[in-house]
Amino acid sequence: MSTEMTGADDIVASKESSINNTDSALSLEPKISIKVAFGKTSHVIPLTGSNLVKDLKLALSELTGIEPSMQKLLFKGVLKDDQTIAEANIKDGSKVMMMASTAKDLLNMATVATTPASPSDFVFAHKTALCTLTEHKKIIDKGKPTDAEKGVCGLHLPIPPRGVSGLLNSRGGKTRLVFRLELDELCISTNDNTQKIPLSSIAKVVCEPIIGHDGYSMMGFQLGPTEKSTYWVYFVPDQFTLHIQQAISW
Repeated sequence: MSTEMTGADDIVASKESSINNTDSALSLEPKISIKVAFGKTSHVIPLTGSNLVKDLKLALSELTGIEPSMQKLLFKGVLKDDQTIAEANIKDGSKVMMMASTAKDLLNMATVATTPASPSDFVFAHKTALCTLTEHKKIIDKGKPTDAEKGVCGLHLPIPPRGVSGLLNSRGGKTRLVFRLELDELCISTNDNTQKIPLSSIAKVVCEPIIGHDGYSMMGFQLGPTEKSTYWVYFVPDQFTLHIQQAISW
């Protein structure tokens, strides 16, 4: 009986030793610093290559108050919760982009039909609203494109991975914006060509609601040193404008 108990004790001790050795190995694994940008703020999260992406989301949740289920992390594509940091090829100093919908956004989505915002609530930076100027009005008067996504006032949603289509540019041509945040790139596509522009090279972004078209805004991206280089697009759904501005400024 004593011999049997001793054998069992040895097995338990062996398992405990194995677990302790594993924990010790993990604790000795070097940590890397991951920079996560969210809007105009950034956070540095220390993790190991063995940590999962969901661990990164949990750490961000503690810092931002945004639940992991409402987070989308981008680094050379959308990161999956069950990926390890090493599998995602995230290294020390890597920059990860975080996009998220807050609980307030979801509440707004449910109540927006009864509590819509209005362009009349907007404080214009100019004495005259941009949409009333001749150069812009002639495009806006063409009317909202039939394939424009429904615009919603008072709601802020992440930019869809497919981009934002159903827009018009300053020539009245159909335009689509695709933000490849992990590549620091904005793709502006028309029927004729696609321009790939580094987000970091955009000097300024202007956004104003279009009077008479609730739920839609016009946006200008300054691509060069002067305002004459601004690329204008019209009928951008309001629910995406905040995240578009944040993506360019991050």
